[in-house]
Amino acid sequence: MSITMFSSEELFTQLPDPAFLIEVGGNIVDANPLAMELFEVADSLVGVNVLDLITQPERARLNVLTWMEKWASTKHAPEIDYVYLTCRTQQGNEKQIGVRVSRLINDKTYYLVTLRDITVAEARLRAERFAHRVAARILAISADAIVTTDGSLKVTQINKSAEALFGYSAAEVLGQPIGMLMPKRYGKQHIRHMKKFAQEDNPSRLMGERSVVVGITSSGEEISLVASITRFSIDNYTIFSAHLRKISSKRNSNAEPCQR
Repeated sequence: MSITMFSSEELFTQLPDPAFLIEVGGNIVDANPLAMELFEVADSLVGVNVLDLITQPERARLNVLTWMEKWASTKHAPEIDYVYLTCRTQQGNEKQIGVRVSRLINDKTYYLVTLRDITVAEARLRAERFAHRVAARILAISADAIVTTDGSLKVTQINKSAEALFGYSAAEVLGQPIGMLMPKRYGKQHIRHMKKFAQEDNPSRLMGERSVVVGITSSGEEISLVASITRFSIDNYTIFSAHLRKISSKRNSNAEPCQR
């Protein structure tokens, strides 16, 4: 079967994404069924100006028609790129839309606008960003020293309290083996215990469940600590997070440092 057997109208209707054709002035001259569904239109989008579908703040941020006209005068226009806009449907609902435009020239210039509804994806991304900001804030203000490593026990995060406790800046520690924060005589033993912990069903060990942990500062001073260690996985990557507290000299006098 030859593609020439299909009319341009049939091909336009069969596009897998919402799409419409617009004139240079922004008036829609045709729209496929998916575009009608996207903008919650019962009858027709023909005659609607594309600017009427864009919210006022977005119109102030980006003049879509100027954007397209600039492409018309550009020899190698970046037509495969998407621009992201907030649009309003005819039912008054706002949607986050990815927009891509191709220039078509026959007796006059038209634009083929293909659309992608990214409302759900954008909401999820905003929620993830918010959660990340909250977690980062909690990490920053925690009184406990917090050190996080990947499955190979290389440091991926360290908060301000940990920087103060060990005397290192984050830049000096990130990407380094966790062993740099403990005396060398405990390094191999610690790695063995962490590998064993990685295989256990219990995802955490709380303060008081283990004996004293010995750390070492940038100046070479050994310090006794208690720790809560949590293990979790993200996208099949194992992560360890240790919350550390320095033991007072009085309490430390009765403790035997070890790695259990």
